[in-house]
Amino acid sequence: MGRNVEIKAKVSNLERQSSLLEALSRARPQVVRQEDTFFNCSTCRLKLRTFPTGPGELIQYQREDRYEPAESEYVRYVTNEPDTLKQALSKALGIRAVVRTSRSVYLVERTRIHLDDVEGLGNLH
Repeated sequence: MGRNVEIKAKVSNLERQSSLLEALSRARPQVVRQEDTFFNCSTCRLKLRTFPTGPGELIQYQREDRYEPAESEYVRYVTNEPDTLKQALSKALGIRAVVRTSRSVYLVERTRIHLDDVEGLGNLH
């Protein structure tokens, strides 16, 4: 089981944040396009993350909904057949939501910082 600490915040000036992060990381970000399909699950969060190409990831995790930093415990399973897995989970559990994101990932020492452009929501990190 993996663990991480997440901090979610709205970005008011994306260009400024991007400049500051490039200076801190000393590199341009890796840009990742992804689609997260969240399934109905009463005991945890369960999502299937897919990318335009390559394998997908089924991620089960626990995290409180709050504005302060929150610890997240997760289990990640890589699948080479994300479409088949999505079909099976959709039939078994039902889909709660689908979120499409263009994510810029910056590495600052041991910290991953994401600037997300979420379809229908705008910019988050």
